[in-house]
Amino acid sequence: MLEQSLNGTWKMKKTVEDEWLDGCVPGSVLHDLLKQGKIADPFYRDNQGQAMEIAVYDYEYKKEFELAPEMFSCDRLVLSCEGLDTLT
Repeated sequence: MLEQSLNGTWKMKKTVEDEWLDGCVPGSVLHDLLKQGKIADPFYRDNQGQAMEIAVYDYEYKKEFELAPEMFSCDRLVLSCEGLDTLT
């Protein structure tokens, strides 16, 4: 079985906004927003409330990649997203 990792840098954004930010997979929305300076450290003073507000919004991630050439000869391809989680 052939495998191609999609881990690494992705683009992410709040669905109601147009600005795409760098994100990391595996990772989390909280980690990506913190790393980009969009939220303050939730473990410092009373910043926890700001971090909790991110759960009000939906976020999307995207990544462009080239399929490894040897995969074009496969009968079928399976996209496996281990650890994918949603919070509603």
